[in-house]
Amino acid sequence: MSADQILFFDNLNEISGGDESFNKELLVLFCTSSKETLANMDLSIQQKDFELFGKLAHKIKFSINLIGSEELKQIVLDLENNNEYPQNETLNRYQVFKTKVQLMIDYIEAEYQ
Repeated sequence: MSADQILFFDNLNEISGGDESFNKELLVLFCTSSKETLANMDLSIQQKDFELFGKLAHKIKFSINLIGSEELKQIVLDLENNNEYPQNETLNRYQVFKTKVQLMIDYIEAEYQ
């Protein structure tokens, strides 16, 4: 899977009016905050703190809604409401989500930093 299948800039461009400097600033912020949030999500899983896990999913949801694919938007929404799914399904969906977000981060860092 390539980044262009999960990374979309339409919403970002709409908010920024196409201002590339502003877009770059937001994308760099996305990378920094997403790395931190994913690390904290990993920790919350290790500690079996699924309430915190849901709060962290909520925290990253805005960024995903801004530049992510429809699939990622749905996954993050599911992760936020993780009590609706069996724990193993939530963890499997998180691994898919984490892999795709890391792909987004890698692409953004290569292109914009």
